[in-house]
Amino acid sequence: AGGQAAKPPAAGETKEPPKKAASAGRPARKGPPRVDITVRLQEGKQYFVHRITFEGNTTTRDSVVRREMRLYEGGVFNTEALKLSVKRINQLGYFKNLEGGKDDLQVEKAPGTDNQVDVKLKVEEQNRNQITFGAGVSQYEGFFGQIAFQTANFMGRGETFNVSLQAGSLMQLFQVGFTEPFLFDRNITGGINVYKRRLEYL
Repeated sequence: AGGQAAKPPAAGETKEPPKKAASAGRPARKGPPRVDITVRLQEGKQYFVHRITFEGNTTTRDSVVRREMRLYEGGVFNTEALKLSVKRINQLGYFKNLEGGKDDLQVEKAPGTDNQVDVKLKVEEQNRNQITFGAGVSQYEGFFGQIAFQTANFMGRGETFNVSLQAGSLMQLFQVGFTEPFLFDRNITGGINVYKRRLEYL
């Protein structure tokens, strides 16, 4: 009694459904819809490095190449560490560039093991020796000739050695230099340069 009955919609009208009120204490979310994504991963078998060998380094010693490796025997095999090792060896300049293909890099399962691999790198030496000579004339040195020799891989140890001689009518210069890139088997560079010079004044 006293109430009013709901008026039925007229023909051709649609009645909008009632809007739901926002949850208590939670404001209505604005912007594009968001979803939660869950990714499930399952790790495969972990492999370890059994042996690392080098082939083709007829001049350069194994220790010079091995110290550039970021993979270690007995350690976990890691493809990114292997790529970094190849990059560091290429930066030495002692060998022709390794491309990382099957021709110069092999990773094979070690015989008689379940989760170990052998890594073999095939390198090709290239010449790192340089000889220069020349002659000239100078107001202060007179007529002179010079000859110099330099190697960036002295005796296959990765050391730099250079010797030069310049002789003329007024000046003589003899110079010897030596650089060790891994002093005391650490990544410390040390070097020495010795020279003797004689100049005659007119």
